[in-house]
Amino acid sequence: MNVIKNEKIEMLNRFVKNTDVHIFLTGKAGTGKTTFLRNLAVYTYKRMVIVAPTGVAAINAGGVTIHSFFQSLMKEVGISTDKLIPSSYSYEDDYNNALKELYKFVVYECEKEDIESLKDMSESYIDWDYILIDEAQDFSDIEKKILFKVYGANRLIVADGVDQFMRSDYRQIWEKGVDKNMILKPKTMELERRQKNNLVTFVNAFAKRANLEWKVRPNDDLPGGEVKIYSKFQKDVYYGLKDNCDKNNCENYDILLLMPPSSVIEENGQRRFNRVETYERLQIPIFDGIDNKKRTTYPTKDQCRIYQYDSCRGLEGWCVVCAKFDELIQYKMDTYIPNCDELGFDPEIIKKRNVYLWSLMPLTRPIDTLVITLNNPDSEVGKMLKELADTYKDFVEWNIE
Repeated sequence: MNVIKNEKIEMLNRFVKNTDVHIFLTGKAGTGKTTFLRNLAVYTYKRMVIVAPTGVAAINAGGVTIHSFFQSLMKEVGISTDKLIPSSYSYEDDYNNALKELYKFVVYECEKEDIESLKDMSESYIDWDYILIDEAQDFSDIEKKILFKVYGANRLIVADGVDQFMRSDYRQIWEKGVDKNMILKPKTMELERRQKNNLVTFVNAFAKRANLEWKVRPNDDLPGGEVKIYSKFQKDVYYGLKDNCDKNNCENYDILLLMPPSSVIEENGQRRFNRVETYERLQIPIFDGIDNKKRTTYPTKDQCRIYQYDSCRGLEGWCVVCAKFDELIQYKMDTYIPNCDELGFDPEIIKKRNVYLWSLMPLTRPIDTLVITLNNPDSEVGKMLKELADTYKDFVEWNIE
């Protein structure tokens, strides 16, 4: 935990004491939103909990996942959660069905006095002064309405990631339905607090070539960073990353590998990484985070972490490998579903914009080193990356065979 000066603690306490609003923080990936929420929770005198859609982010920040939080509410009001098994294929559907039942009970049947009595129960896990909402843009309408009813808008402190979506393609508008006098003008965080300068420059340039409205301000306190583009992730690449980690007092845990759906095997209700045996033979120690039966276990410091791209929000690593990045882009293009708000616009332009915007999420996971592998360097994204490699030769390596 970073040490915070006394005057900063006083500032945080004054903020909470004087804040009777529900939204105050916006920013793109790596600008410090979660850290600010964590500092509020740790260093102020109020009882707070961080709730976030992504499990790893919430746990690392000392909070809870959105699923576990709402399941606690369900249990308190007597709604069965027996079917809510995280490793089950039907988990999201089962969760959403239970959530609708919770919504109906809390919003339509509970009076204010009922809710206060519920929170006052000695065994209650829902009695908080403030709920700190991380990645608020990715909450559903039902989740938002339940929180408004149970806690009130003035007890929600919201950190909005703007355009980072995992659970849907729709940005949740937390201001909607709230008295404008209760809404503090959002504090926009623009200074990068995760990635080193060169990586910020690279991601900004990538976004510009993809015609995206994305720009994060590099942090002079975080110099350096490098990008390496390969055809494959091989043993020598791993040892190069391991040597980097060793020199910087990092562990294998700090090497994060992100994989597309083609790298996943599904058999008898179980998903796993399709090259586990190959990596073991190459003596690359891994934690298979794709394996749905390992959701209740955690990697050791000696294991590189492997997850699907769709699970990457909230994760970070000293070194991050974006494997088969062109394949990810094509997969997202092929599976993209437009929403009704996009009708009337060129569907191909909208699709490409949203897919490339989504692709910034894995590109913003690394702190020091980004490795990208490409199946087809002549693909559209491959050509974009080659242009960047030619432009930034001092920190981008093009190692395509």
